[in-house]
Amino acid sequence: MIKMKESITAATLAQRGFNKAAMINPYVAAVAGVIALITALDTLIKRSKDVQGNIDSLNNSIEGMGKQNAVDELIARYEVLNKNTKKSTEENEEFKKIIIQLGKEFPGFIEKYDQYGNAIVWTTEKLNEQNEALRKNRKVLLEGDVKDAEEKKAKLLARQAQIQKQLDAGKLSGVDKLKKSIYVSEESALKKLRQESVEANAKLAELQETINKGKDAVSGIQSIDAAKLLAPYKD
Repeated sequence: MIKMKESITAATLAQRGFNKAAMINPYVAAVAGVIALITALDTLIKRSKDVQGNIDSLNNSIEGMGKQNAVDELIARYEVLNKNTKKSTEENEEFKKIIIQLGKEFPGFIEKYDQYGNAIVWTTEKLNEQNEALRKNRKVLLEGDVKDAEEKKAKLLARQAQIQKQLDAGKLSGVDKLKKSIYVSEESALKKLRQESVEANAKLAELQETINKGKDAVSGIQSIDAAKLLAPYKD
């Protein structure tokens, strides 16, 4: 909120600078005023144009949960092989590969190697504790990114409504009116708004699709959590 107020203040000061410059010399000094005005307003408008950042962040969190599911399966297989005292040659090779993979996922998992080259690793209990901490962290990140994306969607929809209102009226208003320089006609500015509306619709569709994927991932986590809670009560 403070940053937004700072941007609006900067835009207002730039407008005053533009007015003074135009009064002194409408052909030379006005250029500096227009540049200052546009720069300050760009700072204000850019705050509503980071939709792609939300999409990328959410996609990264979804990908992270996908990796987490793979790690969960890896640990489950590790536990089965670790309990098997009569592993076949193939199972021994698989077991060694899993240990190496887990070592990449959890730095410190492989504490050292004995004189025969066998890995000395964490206890299964410690491994599961570390994995649960990783899952919780990824869950928090995912839920936070879904929330941020939902908020961005609401802002984008509000911006779309603002643009549509101006297009329906056939004239600029609010920030868009202030943003228009003396070198741009209202018709050109409205044309630019139409293009912004088209681009925003495309981003909204992409954002909504990503939000849906994020919610599905969150639901998947909740299902796993519920299954863990109920596990001790099953026969």
